[in-house]
Amino acid sequence: MGQWWQQRNGREQRLLSIAAAVLGLTLLVGGLYLPLLRAGDQARDQVQQAELDLLAGRRYAAQIGGTADLAAGSSTLPTGPDRSLMARVDSGLRDAGLSSVLSRIEPDGDGRVRLWLDDAPFDGVIAWLEGLTGRVGVKVIDASVDRAAGPGQVRVRLTLERG
Repeated sequence: MGQWWQQRNGREQRLLSIAAAVLGLTLLVGGLYLPLLRAGDQARDQVQQAELDLLAGRRYAAQIGGTADLAAGSSTLPTGPDRSLMARVDSGLRDAGLSSVLSRIEPDGDGRVRLWLDDAPFDGVIAWLEGLTGRVGVKVIDASVDRAAGPGQVRVRLTLERG
């Protein structure tokens, strides 16, 4: 191999060196970086789905008269800044007494969540949103508020994002 390399002129040696570096970099990116990136995305999706399942389970438990711990939301979700947006929103809804009017919640891309509140008290929704955007670090990207059947009640569609 050494004799073959020595027989190449300087220009060929540079060209072959550059080609080997590009090939090595391509193999490194395609063989290591991209699979790790995909695995991280899959793990994030699994966490979001697990949180959705937990929220649905809590709602169903509250609807059918489940245990007070499930309805109140005692869980082992992380606390503080490491909590996901879904966990922050769920905790805020429970604290504001609005978890019973939550009809649907789903992730919307990376770092966003969409939710639907039906027949919610307007004053409670406004107070919850104020607390959510102020102390929890969540901002409202899109909001739609419509009047519901009862007095002082609204149907709300929100898209929230980490602030």
